[in-house]
Amino acid sequence: MIEDFYRLFRLYNKPPEYFYSVFLSDNFMKRNRYARVKSAKQF
Repeated sequence: MIEDFYRLFRLYNKPPEYFYSVFLSDNFMKRNRYARVKSAKQF
């Protein structure tokens, strides 16, 4: 799964932590849209 983050990093030129935070938000806060957006904007 880590390889997927680095693949996304190469595709979109974003740090792997950005995708990791979005991944966590989608899994644990999928009912809280504000939390997902806030988490994505941290990076």
